[in-house]
Amino acid sequence: MSVVHQLCDRVVVMYVGEAVEHGRTSDLFEDPKHPYTKALLDTVPRPDPHDRNEMVELTGDVPDPSSPPSGCRFHTRCPKIIPPEDYSLAQATWAGIFALRIALRDGEFGLESIRERLADERGDGSIPETALREAVRREYGIPPTIDHERVEGTVSSVIGRAIDGDEDAAAETLYEAFPTVCETDNPDQRTVDGRAVACHLYDGPNADR
Repeated sequence: MSVVHQLCDRVVVMYVGEAVEHGRTSDLFEDPKHPYTKALLDTVPRPDPHDRNEMVELTGDVPDPSSPPSGCRFHTRCPKIIPPEDYSLAQATWAGIFALRIALRDGEFGLESIRERLADERGDGSIPETALREAVRREYGIPPTIDHERVEGTVSSVIGRAIDGDEDAAAETLYEAFPTVCETDNPDQRTVDGRAVACHLYDGPNADR
């Protein structure tokens, strides 16, 4: 990316075969608009070790280009996935819930790995269900308690189902309870501060600009 910055006048950022942002190199590097662009630029080494605020760290794997996800192709890894309109949740909480759903959907819940780490931490081999539930929440960045009764009830129920081995039902419950436009609709390219950006963050009158 540093070489691109030095040699190119304009840049097109692509993800799984689709352009997500393009414009003048200086604008894009100084103020990236798409979450994927932000994540890419955060990989560029910085001379100041303290200049690491608000860095984006992506989780999950890049999807198969021959079978891309529905909606926005970046939504399975996006740290700014748009929450349902019916709920007012902190972005980090919503991102954790969505990450759990994607893991359940893709068969990557990793319960045995969580059990093993928890057993090592406890040192006595015993794993109470309460401790396992807490470990699942930590694994996916979900708070110990969500300050929304309906959301907390749904998430708690889903974690219980997943622990019991019913991952498909758990994933379906989260899908029905917390839909997101990022998963259902492919974003149109919009002009944002002089460049083209394909992201639902910039849809509508209340777009995040």
